[in-house]
Amino acid sequence: MATRFLRSSTFRLALLYMLLFSTSVLMLLGFIYWSTVSYISAQTDETIDIEILDLTERYRNAGLSGLTQLLSERLSRRPAGASVYLLTDKDLAPLVGNLDRWPLGADIKASYCWSAGISTTSKSPNAALSPPCCGAWPSCWCSAVSAVS
Repeated sequence: MATRFLRSSTFRLALLYMLLFSTSVLMLLGFIYWSTVSYISAQTDETIDIEILDLTERYRNAGLSGLTQLLSERLSRRPAGASVYLLTDKDLAPLVGNLDRWPLGADIKASYCWSAGISTTSKSPNAALSPPCCGAWPSCWCSAVSAVS
């Protein structure tokens, strides 16, 4: 009796429908996941770019002391906030930030480096890349700037 039920066209049609429905649901959930990750990633990149522009503008207008003051003010308002700052000298010694040292294993080339206040990131198509922490302190320094949601 059970083999007769498994061979019936009704059972096979129901099994085919269940397979198609499951595949459709998985594809829909995969698309929603991909869209969400893409949106959050784009939003995070945009936030970091705006942050870089803001910090660069402060450096151009007020110099290194103005930038240090701005970072100190931001950290004093939200010491355990969602942003991570580390402003270092050419030897990666911390000047200001909520990190006490350069993160182990962090690639300096992947971090954001400024030379005379001009942002030089690998993501920016308009910026020319320069070697990180070029050694002409204080006209060049490295900083880890990240926005974590």
